[in-house]
Amino acid sequence: MMPRTARLDVLGVVQHVMARGLDGQEIFRAEKDRQRTSSDSGR
Repeated sequence: MMPRTARLDVLGVVQHVMARGLDGQEIFRAEKDRQRTSSDSGR
């Protein structure tokens, strides 16, 4: 099985970003990390 091709990174194109932990584990340990990731993504 071959890996999928990389997504194109085009300026101005909105992409859906989803992150979740394995078996419901937390992604971020600190609230400031979650906030920084949200602000980096334009949310």
